[in-house]
Amino acid sequence: MNGFSSPLLASLLLLSVLFNSAQVVGEELPSVIRISTGAGSVLTPKLSAANSGLTAARHAVEDEFANDGVKIEWIHPLGGGVSSNELLASKAVDIGYAGEFPAIFGRAAGIKTRLIGGGFRGNNAYLIVPPNSTIQKVSDLRGKRVSLMKGQPWEYGFDRLLRSQGLTQADLKIVNLSFADARSAFTSGQVDALYAPGVYGATLGEPGTGRIIWSTREAPADWLFTADFLVDENFAQRYPTAVKRFLKAVVRVSAWASDEKNAEQVFQTWVPQGYSVAQQWQEYQGSDLRYRFSPLPDPFLLEHYRKVAAYMLENHLIRRPVEIDSWVDRSFVDAAIKELGLEGFWPEYDTDGKALAP
Repeated sequence: MNGFSSPLLASLLLLSVLFNSAQVVGEELPSVIRISTGAGSVLTPKLSAANSGLTAARHAVEDEFANDGVKIEWIHPLGGGVSSNELLASKAVDIGYAGEFPAIFGRAAGIKTRLIGGGFRGNNAYLIVPPNSTIQKVSDLRGKRVSLMKGQPWEYGFDRLLRSQGLTQADLKIVNLSFADARSAFTSGQVDALYAPGVYGATLGEPGTGRIIWSTREAPADWLFTADFLVDENFAQRYPTAVKRFLKAVVRVSAWASDEKNAEQVFQTWVPQGYSVAQQWQEYQGSDLRYRFSPLPDPFLLEHYRKVAAYMLENHLIRRPVEIDSWVDRSFVDAAIKELGLEGFWPEYDTDGKALAP
């Protein structure tokens, strides 16, 4: 035994293992985690919409790493998911947040990420006309000027709507405008109709401002858009525990927001964006908040991403196919949910949008 007794050798081996384990533990957390919320508000750049902004506002990630010396940096870009792509591509952030359109754009462009869920689904969009417009139904849009922000998640639902009525975007005069420009064009009569998402769209349809002639509330669940977290692939490989713990923070917030008794607090968080609690209820009325805030990349969500990716390829929005299954990694969120004892808290949905049996 080279002069060493067996007990001494065993002790040395044990110390070696403990030392190496300590090194691994010391290396598993980064000094800083940089996160893009990907949904900056024009009114309040430091407050972002959806689950990303809610997680930031509640300091949930900071609380998760409070005893580890890990600095948390939130970035709230006004360019939404497109800005998240740019930040991920340049390694300016480790984790981004984006709707399915920009997320797929980034993947097709070769940005090395994993889609890890933790998102926000079932986001509505609204087709709105001026209060005194003669337009009564979707088929009346033929040849009309319609404001639609192209390349954004709600485009897919609008295209599905048109095709269900025997129309295509080519049958309309699509005007590609930002939120601010679209609102101005709509109120000044420069466009005949406007297709817009979420609370922004719902409030434009308020009496005296506009009239909603259709919304995704009448549509299949697949026509509604979603958003999820993306992590830099190298970061995930180097710091898997940090990614899991980040999602633990997100999942805690998702569980809190999924409880309808907390809805008023959720909406109060977003009031600085410029919308009252009552206006936000217009978007969320009748919603299953447990569905809306589900962090699960379940079969329904994967199928939705597949359909959107196919649509983008067919319409030459991306140049190469995006394979969804190999991109999505739900291991982190599954581990986070298990550690929090929340298995079964959110139903999983099949590819047709039907809840699977527990």
